[in-house]
Amino acid sequence: SCAPMHTPAGEIMGGVLVLHDVTESREIHRKLLWQVEHDDLTSLMNRRSFEERLARSLGSKRAGDFPMTLLYIDLNQFKPINDTAGHAAGDELLRHLARLMQSRIRDTDLLARMWGDEFAILLRACPDERAAGIARDIRDSIGRLQFQWEGTRYSVGASIGVVHIPPHWSTLDEC
Repeated sequence: SCAPMHTPAGEIMGGVLVLHDVTESREIHRKLLWQVEHDDLTSLMNRRSFEERLARSLGSKRAGDFPMTLLYIDLNQFKPINDTAGHAAGDELLRHLARLMQSRIRDTDLLARMWGDEFAILLRACPDERAAGIARDIRDSIGRLQFQWEGTRYSVGASIGVVHIPPHWSTLDEC
């Protein structure tokens, strides 16, 4: 901020300039914003952020945005792994699966951890056949995974719900 300095006669004789370094506060703000929008464990987008972005995508559709498909992924056999091998194993498995799913989608798609062992993916500008293929690829990749923890191998599977979003849907409630 700056302010002029005046002589007793009212003439400007100089100015005072005060500088404040906001680097640290901006970095704190950036980190807080990231924490609000992401899951701490997997670093994926969280449910709230995903639903907000899905609603924005539905509300601001352009011709090139369609077709869109929503994939809802629920892990099978996760609870027994978490219960027998412990939460540290379950957490590592979730992080591994998050990376696996991220590697199977495009940069323009949205992947989120919704809750516990449930994930969602929004495939944007993705024809129905390709979206079904991506869902099968993710399901099969998870099914082939042999997760190893402290010398024991665990298998996990996934059930995937696929919703092809018609162009006339414009709200989250319709999904």
